Amino acid sequence: QGGKHDVGRDLFDQASKINPQHQQVWQAWGLMEWKLNNVDAARDLFQRGVWANPRSRITGSVFQAWGMMEAEEGNPSLARKLYKLGVKADPRSPATWNVWIRLEEQEGRFERAKELRMLEMESNERVTTYTGVEIGREDVEMASSVSGTLQWTVNQISKWFTSTTTAESQSESSESKPLPFAEEGE
Repeated sequence: QGGKHDVGRDLFDQASKINPQHQQVWQAWGLMEWKLNNVDAARDLFQRGVWANPRSRITGSVFQAWGMMEAEEGNPSLARKLYKLGVKADPRSPATWNVWIRLEEQEGRFERAKELRMLEMESNERVTTYTGVEIGREDVEMASSVSGTLQWTVNQISKWFTSTTTAESQSESSESKPLPFAEEGE
């Protein structure tokens, strides 16, 4: 398998020379090195990815990948700092917010996880669930408590069914409604 990884390294190296600003190349290369237990090399590659275009929103995903590596390598403090930089670079990235919140929960810092959910909401002008139903601060507070999660999910499903049923009864066409989680065009 070493041969495959050497070929991968050569391809990443070529791509990084063709376009040194292409952050996804540095990120993917860093992830490969991490998975091969070359943590120091991965750190260097993630750093290069950040410096390739530090003002880009993509920088947030480089910080996220780097933070995930640090968390799994037993460096939660550094992971937190990287996630913070990630949401600073791209405050609308739910993936970065989610891994940061998950880290806090895994570390038993539930109050901090709740604060981060609130910060995520505040950083977005409008927060919607995958069903398209707008949610408010009280919904997030309910969802952040372990006992409220099931009830919150039921409430969201109920809202969607209510809005779907109302819309269907008002519509005279018999077109089928797309599922709330279906991609447009599906």
